[in-house]
Amino acid sequence: MELSNTLPFDMQSLMANTKKLPDAKVAKTSPEIEKAAKEFEAIYVGQMLEHMFKGIETDPMTGGGSSEGIYRSMQIQEYAKIITEKGGIGIADALKAELIQMQAQEVR
Repeated sequence: MELSNTLPFDMQSLMANTKKLPDAKVAKTSPEIEKAAKEFEAIYVGQMLEHMFKGIETDPMTGGGSSEGIYRSMQIQEYAKIITEKGGIGIADALKAELIQMQAQEVR
């Protein structure tokens, strides 16, 4: 099954529209948009992982308690960042394309 068939918008048309932008505008804003899209995806993936880890009980031999909850939260955030940096689940790419398209409409 193609990913584009499952999304509520046509990713190929979004990507085609972003290629029509003036090169100077895309080059100037692309790193900022890329960073924002990846941060958003990392937060989303972190929320998914948080729910997955709720069902895992702590081992009494390693302590548990509030400090383990804090470290687990930090570990989940790092997992989310790594997942996103390694390609993620596609949200950052779709969001980046949409943000670039919205920005192009503002320029016109």
